[in-house]
Amino acid sequence: MASGERSRTDSVAPAVEAAQATATEAKRTPAASNGRERRTAKRNSYHVLFGVAPFDADQPISNVNFTIVQGCDVSRTGVGLFSVAEIEAGEVVIVMGAAGMQPIYVRARVAHSTPARRFGIDGFLVGCQLLERLVQSPIDPNVVGS
Repeated sequence: MASGERSRTDSVAPAVEAAQATATEAKRTPAASNGRERRTAKRNSYHVLFGVAPFDADQPISNVNFTIVQGCDVSRTGVGLFSVAEIEAGEVVIVMGAAGMQPIYVRARVAHSTPARRFGIDGFLVGCQLLERLVQSPIDPNVVGS
């Protein structure tokens, strides 16, 4: 690799580190001065695919429960996503990581799901407040779907 080039792992490392730090340090952030933006933590662009599934601590999750969404940005306290399907309010599990890396599972709360057009596609901008990193995978391989 040439001296000025960054590997794929190096380019996603700050965002992954921010996501990892988020889980245990997430807290409610005060509204920003514009009245709409609630996240005051520094955002890092993070244009990768995520998996999002509804979360209920009493219900097992199957791989088929996950919707694939496009990441927009990540900070210590939240993540911005773009989804072609509306993500309902409530708690979700977000799977993040890069190819070849151990996936990170984070429990999050959907703060908003706003109709939007991105990448030439109609969908929803979804803002999630990161609540905690899940130490174990919430996916039950014995569950076919629900």
